[in-house]
Amino acid sequence: MGDPIHCWHPAELTKEDWFAEYAESYCWVANTYYVFFTEELFPVNTEERKDREITYYQWVPIILCFQAFLYKMPNVVWKLMHSNSGLNLNKLVKMADESQLYNPIERLEVIENMAAHIDKWLDVEQIYKWNRLAKARAYFPSACCVCCSKRNGTFLTGLFTIVKILFTVNNVCQIIMLNSFLAMNYPLYGIDVIIGMVSNKPWTQSPRFPLVTFCDFEIRQLQNVHRYTLQCVLPCDAA
Repeated sequence: MGDPIHCWHPAELTKEDWFAEYAESYCWVANTYYVFFTEELFPVNTEERKDREITYYQWVPIILCFQAFLYKMPNVVWKLMHSNSGLNLNKLVKMADESQLYNPIERLEVIENMAAHIDKWLDVEQIYKWNRLAKARAYFPSACCVCCSKRNGTFLTGLFTIVKILFTVNNVCQIIMLNSFLAMNYPLYGIDVIIGMVSNKPWTQSPRFPLVTFCDFEIRQLQNVHRYTLQCVLPCDAA
């Protein structure tokens, strides 16, 4: 919400002439670079300033939306697949939850209906052929979970295990993705924050998530090219 960047600009870049808004828009699109305020000398070399550029801020909203989609995917797989087991889990959970409000007699009746429904499902979803494959599944029950066999009654167990594996793989892959997207040592950022708080250091001025950055841009006026260096604040990072 609000403007993603605000820059301190020279007096000649006035709001009336739209120069200030142009400068801020350019800095947001063309990236900014970070310099510690404790550094005595400001980098003069243009290449050194480019090496310090922070290139991920513009892509943060898109990346966050993509990550949210990835976190939702295992849940979508579960919702789409668990109904194929032949057992209406949503209805069973709803019945079990609503039974807490009933009197003991009605609650017992609901529990008996749920048990009868599950028992009928177990009778239907049973092995109808006793062949070599059925014998192998009987001796190796863990393989049944992987195969998600309906006839062996392991479809829900296997599907639940697969979904949990997807959640775990998703978490690890997203940490790796954040590491490559934000900084090389991003997995240790939490430790850096704790160490900074213990040592009473301003951890909010981290080079990975800076609040104040700098931006260079050039404006051509006739035959002359004027170069400006602006100091900018990133409100979205503070939020």
